Amino acid sequence: MKPPHLGLALLVVVLWTLSFLAVKLGLRDVPPLALSTARLILTSLPWVLILPRPPVALHKLAQYGICMFALQLGLLATGIHLGVPAGLAAVLLQ
Repeated sequence: MKPPHLGLALLVVVLWTLSFLAVKLGLRDVPPLALSTARLILTSLPWVLILPRPPVALHKLAQYGICMFALQLGLLATGIHLGVPAGLAAVLLQ
């Protein structure tokens, strides 16, 4: 791997790790599902405003969003809130 590519790969690893730590810290003050909702809205809203909607039925797009993001983030935050360490949560999510 070329050094710039290796640097980008390491940056992804660091950002991925920091997101789990941010969830753990955020759960000190915010309930799990509220934190997941805020995280989903804050990360998806810019893309909704910039990118065109895919050429699929709206109900299928909503089903995909709920299954892939709302449930995933909600269960992740709930698990961390119930005591799963952030590192183990990252492994379980993968």
